[in-house]
Amino acid sequence: LEDMQWGDLPSVRFVDAATIVADFGPTTMPVITPRGDDTGVVQLLPQVSQDAWFDPDALAAVTTTLHRSPGAACEACGVWRWLPVPAVDLPPTSAPARVGSHFVASSEWFGDGLRAFHVLRFSRPLAEALVALNPRVWSIQP
Repeated sequence: LEDMQWGDLPSVRFVDAATIVADFGPTTMPVITPRGDDTGVVQLLPQVSQDAWFDPDALAAVTTTLHRSPGAACEACGVWRWLPVPAVDLPPTSAPARVGSHFVASSEWFGDGLRAFHVLRFSRPLAEALVALNPRVWSIQP
């Protein structure tokens, strides 16, 4: 898998989602307004890895250097959340080359609260299909 991306889950227009789902099989979820109205957009939901992608000691060293703390356990659910790390500063990943999905997320959580996120990876074919659908929004980083 290639092309790491951070942040919010990717979204595509409903009309384009049928092609993406047929070709790549991701799970989707409709995006609705706060009033419950349909937006015509769906989010692509990644398969979350069951295995750690990053060495915890290496992540602790990076996050402590950047933030003076590695992270904390969520008070509500107890899940460990690493403080955010820019993609260029992440330690080498042990993410598998293929896990049966074109769109996967790390098991590790980063950030805090509603701003918490996983590291996301797309297969090259899915990344190219998303770029073809909307090159103003999507790009492939080497």
